Amino acid sequence: MANDNNYIGKQIGNYRIVEEIANGSFGGVYRGVHIYLTKRVVAIKVLHRAYLGSQKDRDNFLQEAQLLEMLKHPYILPIYDVGIEDGIPYFVVEYAPNGSLRDHLHEHFPHPMPVDMTLTALTQIGQALSHAHQQNIIHRDLKPENILFNSRGDALLADFGIAVLLSTPRTTPVNIIGSPLYMAPEQFDGMISKRSDQYALACIAYEMVTARNPFLAPDAVSMALKHKTEKPIAPTQINTYLPLPVERAILKALSKERSDRYPDVPTFIAALHMFPSQKSKEQWLDEGKTLLDSEHYQEALVAYERALQIDPNFADAYDARGDACCCLNRFQEALAAFERAIQLDPTYAHAYEGKGNILYNLKRYQEALLAYERAIQLDSSSSAAFNGKGDALYYLNHYQEALLAFERAIQL
Repeated sequence: MANDNNYIGKQIGNYRIVEEIANGSFGGVYRGVHIYLTKRVVAIKVLHRAYLGSQKDRDNFLQEAQLLEMLKHPYILPIYDVGIEDGIPYFVVEYAPNGSLRDHLHEHFPHPMPVDMTLTALTQIGQALSHAHQQNIIHRDLKPENILFNSRGDALLADFGIAVLLSTPRTTPVNIIGSPLYMAPEQFDGMISKRSDQYALACIAYEMVTARNPFLAPDAVSMALKHKTEKPIAPTQINTYLPLPVERAILKALSKERSDRYPDVPTFIAALHMFPSQKSKEQWLDEGKTLLDSEHYQEALVAYERALQIDPNFADAYDARGDACCCLNRFQEALAAFERAIQLDPTYAHAYEGKGNILYNLKRYQEALLAYERAIQLDSSSSAAFNGKGDALYYLNHYQEALLAFERAIQL
């Protein structure tokens, strides 16, 4: 293998490195493509050469791979393979194409993230943390950079590089290591517990709902003092739209004393959700459409889910959900959403049109044509349905019929 900064184009295991994703203190992360299954894209973490001389560092690096293998969970970054190439340890994990929580925070800055998107991500990461805690494993380095989003938009907990196994049920002495912005007060004193991870998750929650950290300081010593002694500004003073129960849950999880926090992460997550929806299903639908128009597709999906929680038989929400999934290239989910809308309302022309679009993208042109024709039967004024019909006919080699469909779309 090559130098740390020259892996691009090289082969590691069965994968060819195509680009660098991130470069941390102990290792680099690269995007790789399988040399035979060329549509299989992965992320590959490689230990920096500077640490190869230390057996302890090599063991610690491979320990992360072992933890990922042990902690299989829908919201923990899955591991595919591990090995040693030219004496350099590496492991292969799922590639998360939708970036990190840090990316999403930057995208929304200076505004906070939508509450529903925040709660969805926190719930998923909370479930992942709880699973790790059940194995007495403490992550120790929760931060937005270590929360990734997969192709489905789900949040995945990543980077167990400094995770530790609790030696006692309550607390364990450890080296002082972590990310000071998100470290619990006791962590600065070299003590950790499951509630230390809860505190870090609350710091992340605070940042998501306010677009700022609970504490800022010029150095780690000053940061430690703030975490230990200073009260954070109430989130609702920054984000007046934040429901008070969400604020109370975050502030309790940010308590200085471990015993004042929630007994476990699931209890914290449950407290975040203890507020009634003040919006109607129609308002959630409208909010989702606004988010969709501004290309915030994942947030739009969350809004549609809230509408469906109020009314599980809301055909309009399923139709809109199909549009959002289509924009995210989640075609099978989109198809299921459109078909559910049609099942609830067999006269739903737009849902047939959406179904046609998905089938067209899946290159199922004959089925797409049938869907477009049904949409036109229900709404003969839809130029989009005629245009879709023309596209399907073109790929079915029915050129004259395609021309007629396109001409009708132009007329409309």
